[in-house]
Amino acid sequence: MTWRLDGNWADWSIWSGCDVTCGSGTQSRDRTCTNPAPEHGGLDCIGSNTETKACIMIPCPIHGGWSLWSPWGSCSVTCDVGIQRRDRSCSNPYPALNGDHCFGESRDDRICQETACARRITRQRYCNNPPPSLLGNDCRGKGEEYTLCNTHACTSV
Repeated sequence: MTWRLDGNWADWSIWSGCDVTCGSGTQSRDRTCTNPAPEHGGLDCIGSNTETKACIMIPCPIHGGWSLWSPWGSCSVTCDVGIQRRDRSCSNPYPALNGDHCFGESRDDRICQETACARRITRQRYCNNPPPSLLGNDCRGKGEEYTLCNTHACTSV
């Protein structure tokens, strides 16, 4: 006649290493139903064959992240061609605990085109056809004239 032999748990294994290198993780250990193993219809071991626990390693580095770009600033000039600028910061999140700083540029520039600036067209004339004699009078009128033009093609005066 064979005796029915119920199973019994063997000793727990040693705890595994933490499953992360930084921050919070878990460790586990297991055991087997082999002390003795069930035989001849004996009952299996009761309970779990695995156990876990929390482990806490050194804090993880926090790598910097870019904020959103600011809106484009105003053009650097009020007429003709200038530059607009926008910025972003390495603050989403700020780097900490030996984390990397953001890679890339924090400033962005682009060309902006405003309306054409007013232009001044000038013309000159000289009192030299013929030049006045030593006792003669200078020519009458202005020697220089100018006109302003803006977005339209300038015409000569």
